Amino acid sequence: MRKPSRNRALWALCLSLFFALGALSCSDDEPGLDPAEEDSVIFFLLSPNGPGDNGYNDMIVKGLSAFNFHEEANLHLLSCESYEEAKAYYTEFLELNASMKERRMLIVLASSLYESLLTEATEPVGKGEVLLFESARTDLSERVHCLSLNRYGVCYLAGAMVSNQPAEIVAALPDEPILQDAIDGFKAGYAAHNPNRTVPIHYLANDHSGFNQQGQAYRWTQERMNYYRQQAPSYCTFVPLAGSSNLGVYNAVNQLIAGQQAIGMDINCNDQNDYIPFSILFHVDQLIQDYLTRWQRGETLPRQERFGLSSNYVEVVCSATWDPLSIFVGWDDLESMVQLPDDFWAQKLALYQEEAKQKEVTHEKE
Repeated sequence: MRKPSRNRALWALCLSLFFALGALSCSDDEPGLDPAEEDSVIFFLLSPNGPGDNGYNDMIVKGLSAFNFHEEANLHLLSCESYEEAKAYYTEFLELNASMKERRMLIVLASSLYESLLTEATEPVGKGEVLLFESARTDLSERVHCLSLNRYGVCYLAGAMVSNQPAEIVAALPDEPILQDAIDGFKAGYAAHNPNRTVPIHYLANDHSGFNQQGQAYRWTQERMNYYRQQAPSYCTFVPLAGSSNLGVYNAVNQLIAGQQAIGMDINCNDQNDYIPFSILFHVDQLIQDYLTRWQRGETLPRQERFGLSSNYVEVVCSATWDPLSIFVGWDDLESMVQLPDDFWAQKLALYQEEAKQKEVTHEKE
């Protein structure tokens, strides 16, 4: 049964959180940061046009809300529409930090896109600090802290779980380290258990606009679904690695074409429709809350931390509503397909999880 998207409701929630937290946004006027009079202040610079993606960025806002609820913090959300506007905010933060060196200040750069800010501009001084998302850099100053989510192991696990059927990846753009980590992991897990098939990759754009192209993702997925309807086997699992563009993939798969399904990404998408067998979850909301709480309470943040499948922040969650009959056309083993148990994906998860954890450790060492 087709189910409505929750994107509009989640975006309404994000907007209410913005007002509750006192979000700032860039405009034609010069941006202005007001640190108020508290002993410490946190500026949180969101990804350009990030909130409302029904995924990673909305989870960030959720984590900020939880942190703000439990801690008495001087927290300012900085919302912008472009890298240039983000750079203006970061420059002003540095100026403010230079004029108030003994004041504890933290700016959170919540996108890998912002890594270049630390090479284009100076770094904070005194008690100013930076928390940079999705970066494994270890060559920055001691005032810059990097955290990242390791996508290799969990995507290896997903690749192994769907290796008995065709799969295709749709990604936002090429040569993006975060996405490449996920792509490499999925392809490795898939090839380890089905070396006779390859996994095609389609890129939506050559720049970060690929994260915001739901329409193009929808059209591409429809084209590929129509292609597979004429093939043997006539089914495919789509792997979306494209931020808010993922919604286009889910909407296309939700058109009730037998045999097609998509892996949920970033958040638990399992209840969006019956054609998502499992979701890859990154609990960035809890990670944000934990990190900001540690800083607010005076703890020294590590220079660099990376969290993967063995942590509490990354996992695969199987759907309780997935319908085995939705893919009854064309499986490699049709006879056993008819008898698929309700816990089919849970069995796959249990079968490959330890293998994926070991592969993640090996990949990190390499």
